[in-house]
Amino acid sequence: MKNLLYVDDDQSMRALIALVLGKHYALELANDACMALQALQSRPFDLG
Repeated sequence: MKNLLYVDDDQSMRALIALVLGKHYALELANDACMALQALQSRPFDLG
C-alpha cells in the first residue's frame, strides 16, 4: 500500500480525502505545514 501525506487546514476536506483515499492508501493527514514536516521526518511517503 502506498503512503500518502495530505495537508489541508480545512477539516472537512481532510475528512473527505480520508473517506475517499483511505480505502486505497496508507494516508497521513496534516492540518498545517508544521505537522506535515513532522510527518515527513517520521517516515517516507510515495509520490505517484
